[in-house]
Amino acid sequence: MNAIPTFSRYLSLCLFLLASPALAGVWRFAVIGNTRGDGPNTTTNQWVNTPVLAAMATAISNDCPELVLVAGDLIYGDPASSNSTNMAVQYALWTNAMAPVYKAGIPVYPVRGNHDSYGDDALGAAFLTAFTNTPRNGPTGEVGLTYSFTHKNAFFAALDQYCTAHTVNQAWLTNQLALNTKTHLFTFGHEPAVQVMCSSCLAENRTARNAFINSLTDAGSLLYFCGHDHFYDHAIVTAPNGRTFRQLVVGSGGAPAMGWSGVYGADFGESDMAVNVRHIGYTNGYSLVTVSNFTVTVEWKGSTDLTTWQTLDTAQYILPNPAVHRINDYDGDSKSDLVLYDESIGNWTVLFSSQYFESGAQPIMGGIGRRAAPGDYDGDGKTDIAVMSKTGTWWMLLSGSAYLPVSTNFGVICTGTATNASPVPADYDGDGITDLAYYEKASGTWGILYSDSGQAVTAPWGGPGFIPAPADFDGDDKADPCLYQESTGKWYILLSSSGYLEVSAIWGGSGYQAVPADYDNDGRADPCVCNRTTGEWQVLLSGSSYANSAYFTWGNAAYRPLSGDYDGDGLADPMVYADSISDWSVMLSGDEYKGSSLPFGGTNWAAVKSLWREDLVFVAFGDSITYGDGSSTDSPATGYPKLLETKLKQNYDGYFSSINQGRDGEDTWQGVERFSRMLDATNPNLVLLMEGTNDHGDDVPFDEIEENLSMMIQLAQARGIRVIIATIPPVIANEYRDRSAQMERIVAFNPRIYQIAKNFNIPVAPVFEAITAVPGWESSLMNQPSANHPNDAGYRIVRDAFYTPISAGLYAGQY
Repeated sequence: MNAIPTFSRYLSLCLFLLASPALAGVWRFAVIGNTRGDGPNTTTNQWVNTPVLAAMATAISNDCPELVLVAGDLIYGDPASSNSTNMAVQYALWTNAMAPVYKAGIPVYPVRGNHDSYGDDALGAAFLTAFTNTPRNGPTGEVGLTYSFTHKNAFFAALDQYCTAHTVNQAWLTNQLALNTKTHLFTFGHEPAVQVMCSSCLAENRTARNAFINSLTDAGSLLYFCGHDHFYDHAIVTAPNGRTFRQLVVGSGGAPAMGWSGVYGADFGESDMAVNVRHIGYTNGYSLVTVSNFTVTVEWKGSTDLTTWQTLDTAQYILPNPAVHRINDYDGDSKSDLVLYDESIGNWTVLFSSQYFESGAQPIMGGIGRRAAPGDYDGDGKTDIAVMSKTGTWWMLLSGSAYLPVSTNFGVICTGTATNASPVPADYDGDGITDLAYYEKASGTWGILYSDSGQAVTAPWGGPGFIPAPADFDGDDKADPCLYQESTGKWYILLSSSGYLEVSAIWGGSGYQAVPADYDNDGRADPCVCNRTTGEWQVLLSGSSYANSAYFTWGNAAYRPLSGDYDGDGLADPMVYADSISDWSVMLSGDEYKGSSLPFGGTNWAAVKSLWREDLVFVAFGDSITYGDGSSTDSPATGYPKLLETKLKQNYDGYFSSINQGRDGEDTWQGVERFSRMLDATNPNLVLLMEGTNDHGDDVPFDEIEENLSMMIQLAQARGIRVIIATIPPVIANEYRDRSAQMERIVAFNPRIYQIAKNFNIPVAPVFEAITAVPGWESSLMNQPSANHPNDAGYRIVRDAFYTPISAGLYAGQY
C-alpha cells in the first residue's frame, strides 16, 4: 500500500464555507477591582476614584461585555465607625460612575474587599443594600456576599473573604463545584491566593488556602481573579496537588498605585509557588475575557490617559471539546464505554468504564430501520443514546434531562427522501453539542443541522463508493467532513480551520476500513485503516507532520475495529469486537499497548461506534427453498438468507439482519396474499424475492405467475422498499422424482424474470444461471430426495447470486 504523507490542498468546497454559521458561542465579560479613593485625608476622590472608574465604565460598555465582575475595594469605606449612611453615599458615588455600564443593561457582580467591609456590619448590610442583584444562594451568614451564578457555558463563584478573615467558605464552595455542569469555571475574590505585594492575603491561612486552590484546580478551574494589590499582575500558580492555574490581580481600577519587589510569597517562603508572566504597575486598566466555546482569552487593557485603552497582556486556554474528543463516553468519566445495540428489538447495553465495565444500563431506544446515532446532544459531556430512522426522524435519550426521550426530524425535510441516508452526527460547529447530520451515499449529499445557530445546510460532496469518516483532523475542536474511498485508499478532508479547503491523502485501499482517531495525543485525528481480513492496522501520525506511521496487527476476519479512549489517557486505543464469539479485545495505550479482552455481546448485537457503518435489514421471501429445506438442517439456520447475512457481516462493517419468510409449498398467489402483512410487520430495507417453483409444478399459467410477482414488487416499492428478484432455481429428474416437465417450464419462464426486473428497474439475482453453470451441478449442488431444493453447496451458490447485487447496491448507497 502506498502512502502520501504530505497533504495536498485543493479548491475549497464553497457550499460548506458559505453555509457554515458564524460562532454563536462567543461572549465576553469584564473584570475590574480596587476602584476606591484614597480616603478622607484627600481633597478629591476620597471614597471612589470616579474619574478612573467612569473612564473604565465607558471603555467597558464600548466592549459590549455581557457582565462585569468586581474584585472588591469598590469604595474606601469608613474605618472609624459603623456608619451605614456614609457607606450608602460612597456606594452611590460608585454606582453613578458606573452609569455607562448600567445604562447598557450590563449586570454587575461584586464581592467585598477589606475596605468595603470597613464601616459595615457583620452581615454586610450596607453592601447588600447597595447591590440587591447579587444572587442570594450563598451559605448561612454570607448570603449575597458569597454566591454563585451561571451564564451561558460558564459557572461563576463569587467568594467573600471577610466573614472569616482571609478565608473562603470551603464547604459551600466544594458543594457548588460538585454540582457544576458548565464548561468553564471562573472564581473571583479580593485577596490573592499567593502573596504578591500585601501580606494580608489568603496565604495567612495556608491550610485553608491550599484546600481552596486544590479544589479549584481539581474542578478544572484555570483562572482566579482578584485585587487587593494596586496594580495588574499575571502569574501561573502551582497548587499543592501539582495542577496549575492563572492568578490575575486586577487591582488597577484607580486605588493609589503601589510598587512590588518582584518576589511572590515573600512573607511566607513561597517564592517558588508562582511564576510571573506579566506585571504592570502605575497604569489603570481592566480585564476583558472572551469566551468562544472552549477557548477563553483574557486581555488586560490599560491606559495612561483614560482615553486610549490598549491590550497590554493576554492569556489563553483551550479546553478539549468532549463532543469531539470523547467517543462513547456515556458516564462522563473521559473514558470510552463498551456499547452494543440490537437493532432487531431496539435494545442497548452499555458497560460503564467508571464501573470497571462490570455494570451499566440497558435502555430501549430504536428498532428495525433505526440506526444508532450516539452523540452529546445536550452538551453535558456525556454521550447520549440516539437513533435515526430511514425517514429522517431522530430519537434521543438525553443524559442531561434525566434521560427523557425526545425526538425531532432532520433528513427528509432537506433531501426529499432519506431512505438511503445514514447518520453522521458530530460537533461540526465546535460548540460542545453534537449536531444532527446525515450522509446520502447515492447522491453524495451531506446535511448538517448546526446546534449553535439552528441553521440547516445541505451540500453535495461524495457519492457511491465514498464512506464518510468525520473527525477533528486539524485540532480546532470542530469535526471536519471527511470521505474515504476504500477502492483507492484515498482520503478527502474539508478542514474547518482553513475555510473548508479540501486536502487529500492516500492511506489504505481495498479491504481496509477507516478508523480515524487521535492515536498520538496531539489533539488531531490521525488517518487510520484496519484490514478487515488480517487485522492489520496502519496509522498515519499527525503529530509527526505525517512523516511517521505505525503498523501492527490486532484482530482478524472475525473482528471489526472501533476507536475510543478506554483508559482515559488521551490516546485512542485499538479496539476490536467479534459478535460471533462475544469478545472485545483492546490494546491499552496507558498499559504499553498490552492486550486484554472482555466477553460481552452476541450475534444480534452490533458494537456502537461514531463512524459510518452499513445497515441492512432484508427479508428473504419465497417458498421452501427460501426457508432452507434440503440443507443439512432443513431449516433457516443453513438456508441461503442466514448464509448471506453472515457473508455480509464478514465483508462489511455494520448491522445486517436477515428475516426468513420462506413458506413450504407456497405458490406466488399465496405469496401475494400475505405479502402486505409481512412488509408491515417487518419494515425491511430490502426484499429478496425468489418464488415460482411450485407454480411451475402445478402448471400455473405464465401470465398469472408474472402478474403475482409484479404485484409483490409494486407493494414493496409503494412503501419505499427496494427489491431484488431472483431467477427461479433449477430442478432435476432422478431416481426419486422426475421433474423434467417442471424444469422445462422454469427454463421457458425465467426470461420473464428479466423483463419484470426491467419493468420495475430492479436488479436480478441470477440463481438459475449460477447453479447450472457449475459442471455436474445436478449431483453436486442439489438435494437428491426432493429434486427441487439445493443442498448446502447449492445454497452457497444461491447466497452468492444475491450477494453480488446487494454489494453493488451498498456501494451505490441504495440501502
